[in-house]
Amino acid sequence: MWAGFKIEASASGPTCAQAVVTISLRQSHNEAIWTHSYIAQHLLNFSQTKIVDGKAMTKALRDWISGEGFSKSVDALKMDGEFPFRPAEGIDAATVAQYRKGKLPLFCYVQGMESGNCLAKNKDGTLIELGIQSFPG
Repeated sequence: MWAGFKIEASASGPTCAQAVVTISLRQSHNEAIWTHSYIAQHLLNFSQTKIVDGKAMTKALRDWISGEGFSKSVDALKMDGEFPFRPAEGIDAATVAQYRKGKLPLFCYVQGMESGNCLAKNKDGTLIELGIQSFPG
């Protein structure tokens, strides 16, 4: 659970190594409001771990949606330094500043080999893809 939404992850494919993984957020009445799929081997946390069975895949999926290592509130995002945040296309600095001031809930997850995608929950309950948080290094 995150900010009143249920976060789900699933995998499908002929083998774990060839899986497509999907992350979804659902409202309290189970309506899906956001989803995205990825090739598992294109994600850092799946490509760096040998996943050979359903038990290992279940653990990898749980780790993926845990949000561990990421900021939990928009006001905690760092715009520079070793783990910088970059707003999504179409999101201006004023919008990010407004979200930071409102301390909106933030959920980030690994979306590639070098970054995480960050979603924020507006005060009206809607979601926005706010931007990308880079990994250190």
